[in-house]
Amino acid sequence: MKQFLNEMILNRKQVLGFGILTGLFVLLNLVTISWAPLPWLDEIMFADTAVNFALDGRWTTTAWWNFSHETPVSLYPPLYQYLLAGWLKIWGFSILSARSFNIVVAAIVSVVIFSGLRKFNCLKNRYAILIFVFLFWGTGLFSWSYRNGRPDMVNLLFSSLFIYNYCLYMKSNRNKWWMLINAVLILLSGLQACFFITFFLLYMYAVKKEYRYKTKIAFLMTVLGFTAGLTALWGHFVYHEHPGSFFWQFSQSETLSTLLQKIPFLSQSIQPPKTMESISEGGGMLRCYTLNKNYLFLTCVNVIVLCFLLIKKKYSKRSAEIDVLGFSLLMPGIMSLSGHCLSPYSWMFYFPAVIFSVICMEKYNHKWIWCIYGILTVGFSVISGLPKTLATADRTAHERIGKFVEKQKFDKDVVMLSSFSTYYPIRKITRNSYYSVYPVRYLPSNIEYVLKDETDKHSGKYENFDQYILEHGRKLIPVDSLMLPKIILYKISD
Repeated sequence: MKQFLNEMILNRKQVLGFGILTGLFVLLNLVTISWAPLPWLDEIMFADTAVNFALDGRWTTTAWWNFSHETPVSLYPPLYQYLLAGWLKIWGFSILSARSFNIVVAAIVSVVIFSGLRKFNCLKNRYAILIFVFLFWGTGLFSWSYRNGRPDMVNLLFSSLFIYNYCLYMKSNRNKWWMLINAVLILLSGLQACFFITFFLLYMYAVKKEYRYKTKIAFLMTVLGFTAGLTALWGHFVYHEHPGSFFWQFSQSETLSTLLQKIPFLSQSIQPPKTMESISEGGGMLRCYTLNKNYLFLTCVNVIVLCFLLIKKKYSKRSAEIDVLGFSLLMPGIMSLSGHCLSPYSWMFYFPAVIFSVICMEKYNHKWIWCIYGILTVGFSVISGLPKTLATADRTAHERIGKFVEKQKFDKDVVMLSSFSTYYPIRKITRNSYYSVYPVRYLPSNIEYVLKDETDKHSGKYENFDQYILEHGRKLIPVDSLMLPKIILYKISD
């Protein structure tokens, strides 16, 4: 009885310690959320629809390109936008409220992973918990992901919940139907995770023979969920009168789009991506493995630890952690073969590498393992990650942009072309601002101002801005400027 009580007290202390560390990282990110990065292309493209829906009740955007001959609309699966719109309804519109949504979702993801690892006795050592929290919040690429407005955190959340429920189902026959619900939400938050979940199930079917029947059931739940999700996605675009945009989802994978183009009914609707790097061009597979430097370094450390365990004969080929490591090593190759290997999706192989590290620290409890993970891995990942980002950030850049915009005293009916970095202060004033990716043929003829951020590499060369001026036979007159970042305000004159 005394031992049981001691274990309960220890468990509570560990959970409390995890909660405090996580809360501190959440607070740190909320306080510094406007420091870096400045609002950029992907963030505004995904957030603008949610902002318009929350503020005006309109599912429209002036920050997305068009697909085919339809007027521009947010082409991405809409779950992130709907959730963000609800969040903004509660907390109002600002860069803090918009970006804080992803930070809160990331915190929930950390709780899901933490709970799953503890449920299977893989994360109970306080030092392992400490390293897990730092590897979760402190690394460069992942901290960049949760600090801006992309939908990847929502996609990661429902993928984590799917795997959590799958593991519970394998262990105790519970949560079978939750996998179906998670599959629906995964598809509605981003199709890229459908490849991840499908490969996860195929991998588990291959390596866990004792669970093959249950994995077949999980496959069935997944297929049903993806089918329901596709139906809901189709209904979403039909409701908003953009049915053709439904097919854009399948144009983003080089492999999938090539296959679907061979179907006569779909050949005119599916457009292969022009900017996606092809593995046939060389370097694609290697690029996927080196995309996330934290993953690459952590994987090297994992392999060194595995070799150490093999030499010490403390390792069994049937150990669960070898399955996790194998998955983390194979996943970048699968992403490359799918033709959709992008840095925001690298969580699909980074977190399996983190989980392998945590299991090794928990299971083998060797000082040498603690040393290499604690000093090398956390040191490299964190020092070159979030701390470096905050230390090198221009902390007042967004504030200066806001003051520069306020100084112009724009009317709420002003119509303008603008850069992504000025989005939040401009949107507080007017909903009639159009951004650099917006198609020229849909731009109104009464645009009065152009606001160019010359340092914004995501705005390209402002081809749309220049083309608009040429087509309407007008000229730009400089009115005002901000030195850092270099933003120039032009008035359009006949």
